[in-house]
Amino acid sequence: MRMGGATAEQGCLRLKQVPTGRCAVCGVRQASFCSVLSTAELQQLHAMSSQKIFEPGELIVEEDASVRQVANVLSGTIKLFKLLPDGRQQITGFLFGGDFLGPMLSGEYATFAEAVNRVELCMFDQDRLRERMDAWPHLERRLFEDATQTLDRALDWMLLLGRKTATERVASFFVMLADRVGEKNDATAVVEVPMSRSDIADYLGLTMETVSRQISQLKRAGLLAAQGQHVLEIRDLPTLRRRAEGSQ
Repeated sequence: MRMGGATAEQGCLRLKQVPTGRCAVCGVRQASFCSVLSTAELQQLHAMSSQKIFEPGELIVEEDASVRQVANVLSGTIKLFKLLPDGRQQITGFLFGGDFLGPMLSGEYATFAEAVNRVELCMFDQDRLRERMDAWPHLERRLFEDATQTLDRALDWMLLLGRKTATERVASFFVMLADRVGEKNDATAVVEVPMSRSDIADYLGLTMETVSRQISQLKRAGLLAAQGQHVLEIRDLPTLRRRAEGSQ
């Protein structure tokens, strides 16, 4: 299957060896499952890893593809989506730096995964990582916690689509981005928004026009401000959070 100008197989050919000591300076280490590993364990993990880069629009994995490799997202944003019978796509989520890409229990990917912007992955052979999980119970626990968080986000997404108004959905989207870059009690946040408004609309179950209108309203209310291309400042996160919850 060909999407975004390249196939997943072509993307996987751009393979680089991970530089020596990369784990020690990894910018997302503390946000990923690697954070529970000792220095010696990191060295073993480093030896079985490889780095791959995907350009914007490149397909990383296909739905129903057999799982051979899993990955940590080192940088960039990935969109997860399913294709409907009529060719439309339904975005089910986004992955960011520190997130884990790949099911560890099932043998197939449940969705397509495509690079939104330039994505860098740290790849692992699934079978070898499972062997490490047997030897390192703390790694297994951390991956289980990550899987639980992914399920929680999926449940939140179902609530968002089923019960929230357009205003609450758009506010919830920016709260989600803010929570990924800072503490939940922060008053402000600067967030990168690499996905298109079309993708945001698809994720939220809205039209692109509705998303644009809601963002304009949030800007007029002083809650959002543009800080450059694909960058927004959330100026009053507590108020935005209340709007996402339907309490204001």
